[in-house]
Amino acid sequence: MTITTNANFDAKNALAAKTPLYLIKFDSETTDYCNFAPTSPVNSLKKYLKTITGLSQKITPEEGKGSISAINFELIDKDDEITALIATDTDAYFHNKTTTIKAGYLGLAEADLLTIMVGQITSIKRAGQWGGFAFGTTDPQKKLQGKIFKGAEDSTATFSGNPINMLLAWMTSTGAGTNGDYDVYTAGNGLAIDDDEVDVAGIETIRDDYFPVDSHYMSFSITARETASSFFSREIYKPLGLYPSVTGAGKIGLTVYRPPLPTTGTTVELTESNVIGVPTWDANLSALINEIEVQYDYDGSDFLTIDFNSDATSLAARGTANKQLVISSKGFHADSSPKSQVDRATGALARKVKSIFARYATPPIKISVQAWFSRFLAEAGDVLPITHSKLPDIVAGTIGITARNMEVINRSIDWSNGKTKIDLLDTGFAQSTYQVITPTMTVVTGTSATEFEVSAADAAKYENFTLPEVSLKNAMMLEKVAAVTITDITGTTVTVDSLGSTPSTGDIITFADYGSATTEQKQWGYIAAASDKVGGRGFSVEDLATDYTSVSLLSSYTTIITAKIIWTDLVYGVPFSMVYSRRDFGTDYFDGYIRLRFNTQLTSDPANGSPVCLLMFSNTTSDYVSAVAGASARIGLLWNEEAGVHKIRLFDKFGGESSASLSLSTDYYVEFVRDETVGANGTIYAYIYSDTGFSVLVDTLSVALAAKDDFRYFAFVTTATTDVSVQSSGFAENPRFLLEGAPDIIGDDAHLIIP
Repeated sequence: MTITTNANFDAKNALAAKTPLYLIKFDSETTDYCNFAPTSPVNSLKKYLKTITGLSQKITPEEGKGSISAINFELIDKDDEITALIATDTDAYFHNKTTTIKAGYLGLAEADLLTIMVGQITSIKRAGQWGGFAFGTTDPQKKLQGKIFKGAEDSTATFSGNPINMLLAWMTSTGAGTNGDYDVYTAGNGLAIDDDEVDVAGIETIRDDYFPVDSHYMSFSITARETASSFFSREIYKPLGLYPSVTGAGKIGLTVYRPPLPTTGTTVELTESNVIGVPTWDANLSALINEIEVQYDYDGSDFLTIDFNSDATSLAARGTANKQLVISSKGFHADSSPKSQVDRATGALARKVKSIFARYATPPIKISVQAWFSRFLAEAGDVLPITHSKLPDIVAGTIGITARNMEVINRSIDWSNGKTKIDLLDTGFAQSTYQVITPTMTVVTGTSATEFEVSAADAAKYENFTLPEVSLKNAMMLEKVAAVTITDITGTTVTVDSLGSTPSTGDIITFADYGSATTEQKQWGYIAAASDKVGGRGFSVEDLATDYTSVSLLSSYTTIITAKIIWTDLVYGVPFSMVYSRRDFGTDYFDGYIRLRFNTQLTSDPANGSPVCLLMFSNTTSDYVSAVAGASARIGLLWNEEAGVHKIRLFDKFGGESSASLSLSTDYYVEFVRDETVGANGTIYAYIYSDTGFSVLVDTLSVALAAKDDFRYFAFVTTATTDVSVQSSGFAENPRFLLEGAPDIIGDDAHLIIP
């Protein structure tokens, strides 16, 4: 992504006046070529560099495509020195010679220059009247133009497993088993690219963060040889939401299409101070995609499953797009995935469809910018903020945009004139930075049932969360412990409440729960606004003191401690009409799946009923009693006493009720869920547990809803009776919303990373 810089380079880059410096290094040579000499050079220098041109980048993530064009440069052949240099390579005369090209500014040391390309020489021409040579360099992706599956016409080649592992094996396999960890296929089935030329570690990180273990599974039966780049693009990149890239060190890599993350953040901003003239603005209507055909379950001759997907809202508003995207996957099969994960093919492809509609069902505005040379640090795939007083904001209906995050899809550089051209798409990213909530960390050493060691990188995945619940799995991803709570992470030491036994080296830690996500989906990472951790409310406790308001507070009977409400001998008694804590989330905020956890205890309760409603969703600011009397829908939970039996009751005002008999002075951990996919109008549930890990189930309540209602207000602890003689004591605390519905790539509080 964005080119990594250093402090000395940044200081020069920020100057208004600066002179570009370029350095050409041929592999294994002791003389380098430049236009101006950097200080502290590694090799001897000759100022023979006459011109440098090229290097454009372009990505098309929905097609799984990414390209980097050649850099061309001309060296003056003073005293026939370049002729003699080429002649020293008697085997190839510099054909495929690895070449490193660096850029910086006059006055910088060579160590502070930036590597802008590592490629191979693919063309050499005599250059005009100056008697020089023009060299063309091509990025390492040209090595993917080779053929794989040689011999498949005679004998069917079969492959299955994690698609990223197979990709690495196809790139590096020689048949000898000596070219790194992924040299596992026979000769002819791989490209035999030296594994030092492939960003193996980076690709493994993408696999572990987005496609871990057997969360994605493909199987192929190949009957003909293929050009590797075409096969990879069609069968791996496009279905998974990847596109090929090249690292700054010149290694073949991968990039995942995703919202802006802190690790991919950029110091490159586009403003009127570095943009030349007024950018061009295009509504980009031709980019509309609102119909996608997905083909999979390939049997050797036909796709047995063809799903047609459309975005109804876009079709109604815009009509049919000029182009219909087709995703054909011969690797995904609905019935061939390992039994530990189900519905993998349909789930992965459905997420791919959803991400494309999120990007193109409303055509993304395209902006083309010409900027000064310093902006060349931006690369295709980066998400940059752009501010410009002359660009229209069609959402607001005004002229001028500020820090609008847009995706770089094309970038080219005019080295001689010191300019950069950048094409951006307004692809709908929320205007903030996100963080990855990666799904796994691996036990390095187990110390005890409550403590183990992980890598620093793995520890960083979880250390920002408040008491996250996790599950322990073995190296084969079979569950060993269903749910435990991480109580502390210090350095690489993770402390949990209890695993029951010491974990083994290689055991896997995953989040225990991803809200409404399926078992399969739990293997993928999530993202959320970095400032809010998990989408603002996932895993984070509601702040009752700051974010909630109280009405007719009975201060002599109630106490609030940030996330805890204690009531003591609480009575209703006219004229109090009390709602202790309530939050206005906005009209129709709770419009689908709801999932909330909290804990509570009733310490004393006389006969004739408890006066406390624990939680309530409604469209009124009234307390429980007034809500019951009014016409507004409401659902929730309350403490209830009937004939000396203490109960928690689940209710729907216009539907039914369900209750569970519980004990006084006992902690209960309660999960409230509304699932609108169950039953005609949905169903509400209350899962009551006896432990902090929400794993020991005491009782389950359910009520079929009478109607599908959207709610605005959430009340936590409100009086629930008009009987002045009734009083009770207890507490409720730590209300926290978990992921609210199956997450989307954009728009909801928490999101699946959907490549």
